[in-house]
Amino acid sequence: MRHIFSLFFFLFFFISLSQNSKIKTHGELYLNKYSQYFELPRETLYTHINKTTFLVGEHIWFKTYVHDRHADYKSVRTTNINVSLFNSSGDLVDSGLWYASSGSAEGQIYLDSTFKSGRYYLKSSTNWMRNFNESDAFIQSIDIIGTNEKESKPDISKESLDIQILPEGGHIVSNTSNVIGLKVLNVNGQGEQVSVIVSDDQGNEITKFDTNQFGIGKFLLIPESDMTYALDVIQKNGITITKKVGDIKDFGITIQANNLGSENLILTLHTNQNTLEQISEKKFDLLIHKNGRSKSTSFSFNSKNEVVIVIPKSNLFRDLNIITVFNEEGDPLVERMIFNSDARISNASYNISQLKKVNDSLVFSIYELSNKIEDSLSGMGDLSITVLPSGTESYNPNDNIISTNYLKPYVQGHIENPKYYFQDITERKKYDLDLLLLTQGWSRYKWSNVFSSKIEANYQFENGLTIKGRLFNPKVVPAFKIQSPELMGYSWVDIDLNSDNTFVLDNMYVTKGEILRISYIDEKGKYRKPAVSIEVVTNDVEDNISESNLISKALAHNEISQSDQQYINAFFYEDAEVLEEVVLIGKKKKEKSDSEKISTTYKDNYIPVDENTIRLFPRVLDIIAYNGYQVNITIRQDVVITKFFKSSPSSSGSPLIILDGVPLNDFNILFNLRSNDFEGISIDKSGLGYGIRGTEGVIRLYSRKTDLFKSSKQLEDYTFEKEATKGFSKPKQFYTPRYKSFTSDLFNNYGVISWIPNINLKKNSSQLFKIPDFEAKSITFFIEGYDTDGKLVSQVISLNK
Repeated sequence: MRHIFSLFFFLFFFISLSQNSKIKTHGELYLNKYSQYFELPRETLYTHINKTTFLVGEHIWFKTYVHDRHADYKSVRTTNINVSLFNSSGDLVDSGLWYASSGSAEGQIYLDSTFKSGRYYLKSSTNWMRNFNESDAFIQSIDIIGTNEKESKPDISKESLDIQILPEGGHIVSNTSNVIGLKVLNVNGQGEQVSVIVSDDQGNEITKFDTNQFGIGKFLLIPESDMTYALDVIQKNGITITKKVGDIKDFGITIQANNLGSENLILTLHTNQNTLEQISEKKFDLLIHKNGRSKSTSFSFNSKNEVVIVIPKSNLFRDLNIITVFNEEGDPLVERMIFNSDARISNASYNISQLKKVNDSLVFSIYELSNKIEDSLSGMGDLSITVLPSGTESYNPNDNIISTNYLKPYVQGHIENPKYYFQDITERKKYDLDLLLLTQGWSRYKWSNVFSSKIEANYQFENGLTIKGRLFNPKVVPAFKIQSPELMGYSWVDIDLNSDNTFVLDNMYVTKGEILRISYIDEKGKYRKPAVSIEVVTNDVEDNISESNLISKALAHNEISQSDQQYINAFFYEDAEVLEEVVLIGKKKKEKSDSEKISTTYKDNYIPVDENTIRLFPRVLDIIAYNGYQVNITIRQDVVITKFFKSSPSSSGSPLIILDGVPLNDFNILFNLRSNDFEGISIDKSGLGYGIRGTEGVIRLYSRKTDLFKSSKQLEDYTFEKEATKGFSKPKQFYTPRYKSFTSDLFNNYGVISWIPNINLKKNSSQLFKIPDFEAKSITFFIEGYDTDGKLVSQVISLNK
């Protein structure tokens, strides 16, 4: 009769985290070691890119999200994000430093004519990640198609299967129950669906089963000590490959996890009679752990071959849990990973609808709808969207934001299509995920590292850069100042000089290529030009990518079947003729200033945004507030703009705000916008011509299209200027490449319609955005990011026109 060891957790199990007074001696040691190993917070990066297959001449548009695994939320500790691009040989071909605000950074990489056709790898990382044995850098493989000779690829023409036998818990033990996982991979490293027959050495069939689409399956086996076993793996073409089941141990314990029930996780531990005679009364510790937190209990076999432990899922950690069994000496014996569906995955649904057509663009509205009642903890969502033709073959990322944060940090080795398990989740996908974790074996956190490594914060969270310099003349000044960089609002701030007239400014957010300005104030209170030297200091650590990343990521993609030249030629018209160079000479038309472009109706109310305006009003909301409107930010960071004195008691008090010709239904988009992002603002408090919508006035915002600061004689007279050769790369505004045709196979398969990196919604609210109108019959929106509750979002929405 089976002995069942059931634990009632409401009374004594899982009471403490990371420390448990019931665990003594060796148990206390490994719990302390484990807690110390994860004491420092861990960051995970996810980089959402607009495609995974690109043509030379396009940009890679991306947005990187920084996640704090301890807090299970966006991390704001790091502002410096390193994004690099490597070729298939692991050589660095492009790199940049990008500024993260509120836990995310956006940017782009231009693919010029120097890029050869082939496989490349996009890597994002932070300085803080260098503290740990396990790399948490994000790596995504991409394909680039150009006219140059392709990079060489390994010869994989040999027909073969990689058959891996992977027992649950890590061991096969004779004369007891074992669940054995199987993974079958083809020459491309992708799972192969096969049929499998398990037999003993007498030819007796024990069981048969089929693997899933990833080549993964499992079977139950109670191996006899004097018997051998084999698998007949039958391919779809009828060819059979035989694989022996080896490495069957005479002593040990096994673990079996049943995680498919809705309320309980059932763990069953088995052993054989030979082992039981040695361990019958010994104590074992069962540890459930994740990111430094742990819950544990002790058990004994007590002369029985089987122990069953029932754990309510409500007492597990969210998402992935690692289960390890230790003996009395503190040695880990078996380990199993399971996934708890109680994860911070968004249940919000997003509705995207077309509102109208404006010239050659389509205006859409995106709306977040949640079944959860809105509460005070709800904040602003943070989403990015790539818009592609629905038949695209160019978007095949390895991961989504959910698999990156809840699966990849814990497993070792390559996972085929990890995002599959976290999109449109079904019971079948939950079963497939459990199969995956069964065959992944032990987690990537090696206990040898946990027991022997001391993790210290040798590398810090990076926030901005350092400016170093020296003042040469005059040696004594009443006040020494620097104009803060663009990202910091261009205000003039004091510089503290050391005794030798050197200075160091930390946490300076310098953009590469911008002009740094330094001045001093003389005894008369006038700005003067000093003699000074300055340099921007960056963390110049050589970036690299490991060979294992190159191999594993390459296996995740199919080769493109058509030639490079065909795609590149498709940029041009078929009947085009290449002409000789023609030089045209003429007078350049004088460019109108922004105020000259404003219609007569708004010119009298137009406020140009110049250097002086930005010094006084760093944020666009500051300008609005100064010009007679009350601006309030709620606890949920909602932006509320009203007149101080409403025109009528029934009025909301809010003005009509128009951004680049599009009325704003939601003012939250203005929350973090800087004044220098705009050419100017027109504020008409009368609102004439807009009917009831303009009752409380009309505010028109004009995005910047020209350079704000240009060196002038006046500036040269009182400031020392130097261009920053190092610093953050500057994000550009997305623009669609000029394709030959928007109905061709090239565009439908590999074209891009739009990229919207910043969608910031509050719960049950909407936001407008525009995309080019290419007359596509069907388009697809790929959404990644965080909802208003800080939960992870990965959704795909297709619309037919």
